[in-house]
Amino acid sequence: MAYPDDYSQYDQITINHTIIGSGGVNHFDIWLPVTLMSSTAQSVMRSDGGDLRVTLDDGTTQLPREVIQNSLGEVIGLRINMPSLSDSTDDVIRCWYNGSDVEPSANSTYGQHNVYDSDTAGYWPMEELPSGIAPQILDHTSNLNHGTVVGGMTADKLVAGIIGNGLNMAGNDYIQLVDNGILRNRNVLSFSAKFRIHAGVSVFGFLVEKGNTSEFSLESTNSLTPKFYVNNTLAVSLPTLSTQIDYHFVLVLDGSTAYGYLNGSQFESRAFGVAVPDNSNDIGFAARPNSSYYFNGLIDDYRIDHTARSAAWISTRYQNDANPNSFFSSVTAQGHPPVTTGSRQFPCIGSSIIRGANL
Repeated sequence: MAYPDDYSQYDQITINHTIIGSGGVNHFDIWLPVTLMSSTAQSVMRSDGGDLRVTLDDGTTQLPREVIQNSLGEVIGLRINMPSLSDSTDDVIRCWYNGSDVEPSANSTYGQHNVYDSDTAGYWPMEELPSGIAPQILDHTSNLNHGTVVGGMTADKLVAGIIGNGLNMAGNDYIQLVDNGILRNRNVLSFSAKFRIHAGVSVFGFLVEKGNTSEFSLESTNSLTPKFYVNNTLAVSLPTLSTQIDYHFVLVLDGSTAYGYLNGSQFESRAFGVAVPDNSNDIGFAARPNSSYYFNGLIDDYRIDHTARSAAWISTRYQNDANPNSFFSSVTAQGHPPVTTGSRQFPCIGSSIIRGANL
């Protein structure tokens, strides 16, 4: 009997070690789009992905995974916690499916909440309908720092994003989080967000803001050259940005230095020991939380970490999210035919799908 119990089919997935940051990374939640899985997997597995289980290549060491769904409850991909990723040897995992098992509880050993390491304070992939019942924008970690839409966003504001879906911010709308400690009195942390500025926009606005006095803010109120402030002190100054370009921004504070990254590459560092103020002011995504300086563009995949992420981690994150076709060098379906799900019977497995322009 295969592991997990009663599973006999899986995709064998190879990770391209040349994409991994120098020295490798640990406890990394890789992004696997469902479109990169084999046609057999996509035919057999449940539409909500509840039956998907992941192991290392040994077939027995199970890994925590989260199924990321769209607003219709259909699976669009997986986040999988890898204990380590090597920059010298390809890592291989197995994604199992049987078309019947259901989603494990979020707090179970291999459930959603254990995909993200203990340093991940909040992760908002922004796949939820903004017109739903508050809080609409869910934090996918066990910390449950959910966000509430301010301004009454309609369902059509959920659009195709940089990863999966994202939110089209083009009016007097933003997301508000109550700061329950996620950004208080901290001088060691990482913040990241993916975004795209709409065509014709000449003022950046605010991508994030805590309070209303630049306590923690990426902002520009008169140009497309934003700056990041912590406790009203300049941390990093971004280069001039362009409209209709996908950006992955990361700010890292390690207690003595501030680092800025765009699309996986460092653009600035400066001596910086300032901490986020120790107060409970709310946090705004895509505006100041007093309803001003709205960001005009697409926002996607916000994340706050209570650690200083390394250059290798940031580079790997960008490559995985932006270039999954190259990150996964091959996907090979394995198993024993035929498999019957309801009234459907699926053919023999064993075909290979090769991914990546470098092959």
